[in-house]
Amino acid sequence: MSGRAFVLCIAAVVRPSVGASILASQARQSGGEAFMLMSGITSPAEMCLVSTLSSDLTLQPCASTVAAGDGRDIFSFQSNGQLKNVATKQCVGLPPKNSDSGRVHMMDCDAAAANGESLFEATESNQLKFLGDGDLCLSQEGLGAGVADVAFHAAATATSTLDFVSHGANMAVGKEASGFWASRIGGNSESVEFSIDFGDALLEFAEIRWEFPAKSFSFLVSSDGTQWTEAFATDVNVLNVSRVQLHRRASMAKVVMREPSPLTEHGIYGISSLSVFASQLWAVAQPCAKAAKSSDARDKIFFVHTGEFDPRPAIELRGEVAAFATAQSALAATLSRVIGTIPKLPSCGLASASLAAFGESARAAVFGSSRTTAQDGLEMDDAKDLLRAARSLIGTLRESLL
Repeated sequence: MSGRAFVLCIAAVVRPSVGASILASQARQSGGEAFMLMSGITSPAEMCLVSTLSSDLTLQPCASTVAAGDGRDIFSFQSNGQLKNVATKQCVGLPPKNSDSGRVHMMDCDAAAANGESLFEATESNQLKFLGDGDLCLSQEGLGAGVADVAFHAAATATSTLDFVSHGANMAVGKEASGFWASRIGGNSESVEFSIDFGDALLEFAEIRWEFPAKSFSFLVSSDGTQWTEAFATDVNVLNVSRVQLHRRASMAKVVMREPSPLTEHGIYGISSLSVFASQLWAVAQPCAKAAKSSDARDKIFFVHTGEFDPRPAIELRGEVAAFATAQSALAATLSRVIGTIPKLPSCGLASASLAAFGESARAAVFGSSRTTAQDGLEMDDAKDLLRAARSLIGTLRESLL
């Protein structure tokens, strides 16, 4: 068991007995010793403060952040009292006064120091207090720990629609709906876009459940509808469930479909559901007395020391993950080519009945998997789905050709 994992396991046992101010003082005196900041918030899983790709400060399950190994959850106190993330080298701070409603961000340490709202002290009541004007403490705002689907009943549009009543874009963002969005039959030689506007949110991941999958598509996010950031793209999709890791702030998302699956008749695209999961909490500065009255202890912070942060194991792991991803892409490409030959089977002399039976079996083998989504381990789930689809398709192909 790694040192970080061991510390995480015992944290729940030792944390009530150790004063936060004592730990913080020890951290400053040790010259920037690294630690995790575990929240006291009521939650099924222990939650830790993390720095995101968009320089936000949020809570994520501690087990997930430890598994990531990228330092998003590791902080250190600087000698002047700033709280610095060891991976991003940014400091926790408040924007200039009267902006952003007191929301706390990760900022350039020098800029944060200039604002005068980036110095902290830990109190005996396990709050992190800003050493600036006023009596402000770090807390969380929002419904509670965990994620929610912000795409649910969000405004949805598509550049191509089969029928606005039965297959309109809204059919893919309402869980109680039994229908799905579908593009026009044929006439999709150019890319088709499916867009949703859910308002400002700190996104964690997205899930697309396809009714008629796109072989080639990309997933993009934006905060203003003008500048878009590509979060995921593939030219060899063969699954009916696509998952995209996000970990950034945005207010809009869109799926750009460029090529339909060869198993889909009439070149049509279809999405049965599009979900975008976002954190329900965001870090804020509140009057300490007000923060202390929270019913779920969201203002409480416990220091879990990790020793010196060493990025080398995570770097080595990412190297192996890259090789794994390459192999996964190669399998997907091969499977895609096999699927692409199915419409050409009549030229091989197969009877039309046999061809129809095989086509239906192939669709079920490749696009038939369905599973409840979990927040953690999404990439491994994708790999398992891909291997399952490959085995099913190969088995179906053998049976049809014997």
